[in-house]
Amino acid sequence: MEKCNTEDLYHLHRERLLSLIKSKVEDSQKAEDLLHDSFMKLQTCCDAGCECERPKSYLFRLVLNTVFDYFKKRKKDQSRQHEFATINTLIEDEKVERQCDLLQCINQFLADTSLENRIAFEQVDLHQQPQVKVARALNIPLPTLKSRVQRTRKYLKKRIEDCCPDYHEKCI
Repeated sequence: MEKCNTEDLYHLHRERLLSLIKSKVEDSQKAEDLLHDSFMKLQTCCDAGCECERPKSYLFRLVLNTVFDYFKKRKKDQSRQHEFATINTLIEDEKVERQCDLLQCINQFLADTSLENRIAFEQVDLHQQPQVKVARALNIPLPTLKSRVQRTRKYLKKRIEDCCPDYHEKCI
């Protein structure tokens, strides 16, 4: 058995090993990284006092195992990314569902308000019409319109808080 000399092995076999890695990995920078990782593993083994009967064979096996580990980790990472995407989709679907429920509640609560307040609120907040324009269309003073919108907002807020106390955390 002979003590391995990583520097000599590196100079002797670098090109062949890099070619081998590039045949498995498309990205040339990733191939360089994997070759470097392989030699780091070899250096760690040599520093620990390992002696190999056939250093060249050991090195080639080490490189192939490093490439194999890379693909195994990559597959695992892709699987995790797929899992995260699935989880995010489920969360977004749940948020949409909750928002739709909240909108349904708002519509139901609006039905319980006076017609004047409901129209003012719908025009200003839901249809986002300018308050001045809505006040003119309803033929009421601007402060009256603002008061109706404000009163309806407070009413809806109270009804939503009574119905769904944790709607802020769930829906927003």
